Amino acid sequence: AVGVVFAKGRLGGIVVGYGGLNHVALVSRSQSVRLYVNGVSASKTIRLQPSQVGRTLQNFLGRSCYDGDAPLRNALYSDFRLYNQDLSASEVGRLSQLSKRLNAYEDSLRVERHMNEFTPGNLTNLKTDVSLPTVYHELTIEWTSSDNGVITAEGHITRPVAGSPVATATLTAHLSCGSQSLDRQFPVSVLPELTDEELVIEDAAALRIPGHPNNVYTDLTLPTVSPEGCVVFWKSQDPEWINDQGRVLKLPEGQKRTVTLTATVIKGKARQTRDFAVTLHAR
Repeated sequence: AVGVVFAKGRLGGIVVGYGGLNHVALVSRSQSVRLYVNGVSASKTIRLQPSQVGRTLQNFLGRSCYDGDAPLRNALYSDFRLYNQDLSASEVGRLSQLSKRLNAYEDSLRVERHMNEFTPGNLTNLKTDVSLPTVYHELTIEWTSSDNGVITAEGHITRPVAGSPVATATLTAHLSCGSQSLDRQFPVSVLPELTDEELVIEDAAALRIPGHPNNVYTDLTLPTVSPEGCVVFWKSQDPEWINDQGRVLKLPEGQKRTVTLTATVIKGKARQTRDFAVTLHAR
């Protein structure tokens, strides 16, 4: 058998691409052998008569002649041919065009697969703007919205006023690559704004003290404004240990001490309180 070595993206000295079919031809002519890759001569003439090859045993396609080599996975080969005559360079060149057509077909299947698997992520119960992708693999994406008052093609949302129903719209992704195109539609829902009463309850539940409040030995950074814009006031139940601004005034001797900090979240006339247990580290 005649083995062709493929290493580091080169075959017989010719650079070949991964992820596509490459046309390989071995031509025996006048007691010599020449290798062609994608229609291009890829080696010097090798002096070899067919009788010198002898009886062959390892006549494999798509695998190595060596047992220690891993098999080729997710690999394809097509149009294997044996001729009873030698081929000219121009004939090899014409045959190599088949791999270009096969690669174009494989590319179209890959593009179609990427078009069908594309998703922009979760577009339900939105509270904030979303980032809509404009590329995906080799695809170009353009967006249109069925209702710009709910969400725009740039991903900007408008939340309904408090007490209104959830707003809905449809985003259409126009996917394209070369001559291939496909439209995909994705439903969108946008939550209404919260009332002040709902907002302080939600923000109080989400409030956190940064750092490690279960093991405190330096001053705390207490948030004074919530992500939704509510004002936060703090009150220490043991101001001789930690004051209302989160400053640690002293540390206990011998054993840890727990101090309760009360946060009051305010929006308009609505307010919600929440207690936080903070543990002071012993000296």
